[in-house]
Formats: sequence, structure tokens, C-alpha cells
Amino acid sequence: MDKTYNVKRDDISTINDKGELIQILKRKEKTFELAQKIANVGYWEYDQLLDRVSWSKQMFVIYGINNDFTIKREEFFNFMHPDDRNRVFETFSLSERTKTAYEIEYRIVRPNGEVRFVVESTEFFSNESNDWLGAIGTIHDLTENKNLRLRLIEEEHYYKSLFENNNDAAYSFDLQGNFLSCNAALEEMFGYSKEELLKVNFKHLVEPRSLHKTQDFFMATITTRLPQNYDTTGIHKNGEIIETGYSSLYLLKRLALDTI
Repeated sequence: MDKTYNVKRDDISTINDKGELIQILKRKEKTFELAQKIANVGYWEYDQLLDRVSWSKQMFVIYGINNDFTIKREEFFNFMHPDDRNRVFETFSLSERTKTAYEIEYRIVRPNGEVRFVVESTEFFSNESNDWLGAIGTIHDLTENKNLRLRLIEEEHYYKSLFENNNDAAYSFDLQGNFLSCNAALEEMFGYSKEELLKVNFKHLVEPRSLHKTQDFFMATITTRLPQNYDTTGIHKNGEIIETGYSSLYLLKRLALDTI
């Protein structure tokens, strides 16, 4: 049986007991640290009146620094990759003069030389008299996502190369059987250009007496999501009959991919 929960806004303004308030704040601090760790997001704050910079625990993790340290504000830019440093400095300086928020992606370099990709979001805050009091920002470590994206791009280029340079005729189509792509071997086999093939359905290439069987295998590929191997008869652009063997695969992008 499902439980029902009453979800309320987090509010400590009604707590009067000092001891209880301290315990709640300690628990919230741990929760906040855990949330930062899970999201791999750290935050920093600059207090202009005290001329002091403070980092959250996750900031030290992201930057690969173990302990507190002393550094001038301008030296913070030394953490940044040399190729990104001027761009970030100019963005920060403009934002500081205009007191406007900004978001920027750049690279940092850890003390051990490791390069990390981060995105920083920063806002400036002031008092009721509009006097600038400081700034607060978050640093989100994007490195793992960035590396995964790069690997996916590399794999996409690799498989695209295998597809386009395959000696066997290869093509993909949507769930309705409309061509989405094809390689040069398929163009040569059926006598159609890629531009012509991308405007038609696969039925256009199948000899009428073999169409029903071919459609059955096509639907089996989609419904079972299992590879299908079968023989069928195709028609060349010039009307010539072509006996072919097919291997069909169902792809996660909801495309049917065939090689002949």
C-alpha cells in the first residue's frame, strides 16, 4: 500500500529553542555537503567588507586542494587553464563593474596537472542602499560528462566510418521503412543515388512477389528487437532482378539498420 507524505517548505524561522536550532543547522549543513558531492557542485563566497573568500568542502575536491590556503584574489585566475584565463578574467571584470550575474564554462588545472572542465555561475549582492557587499558563485565540475560526450562523438565517428566504408551495402530507415541513410555500396547495387533513396520507402526496392515476406521480417525486427537474417528479391533502377541476403538489426535510436 502506497504511503502519503506531507511535503512542506523547509523553514527554521519558527524554531525558538537554541539547542534544537543548532542541531538542525548542523544536520542541514551535512545534507548540503552531501548534495554538493552528489552533484559535484561547490560554492564560493567573497565578502567585500571582510575582504575574505570562503569555499565549500566540494570546492576543495573539485580543485584538488587538501587544505585551507592563503591567496590574493587576483591569483585565483592562476587556477584556470592558460588558454581560458583572459576570457574568464574579462567576463568577471565586466560583471564586477556592472554588478550583473554571469555564467561561463572554462578549464581549471589542478596542482597535479590534471585538467578539469567546469561551469561557473556568479551573482553579486548588495544591501538596501545598493552598496556592493560581495559575490557568491557555484562551480559545477563537468569533466565526466564532457569526457563521456567526447567518447560518444569518437564512437559515432568510428561507426559512421564503418557504415560508410563497408564493402557490403548498408542503410538505415525509420520504423515506417523510410530511408534515413545509406552507403555507396547500396547506391551501386540498386543504381539509385543517395538523394533518390532518401526520398523513398524500402518497398520501392523490393520485387512485388517478395514484398510480403520482406515486410514480415521487417516487422519482426521491430517487435522482437532481435537480429533477422533472410533472403529476398530486389529490383534495380533499370528493372533488373537482384537476389539479396539481409541482416537486420534494431537500434536503440528506434531505427532499423540493414546490411545486404
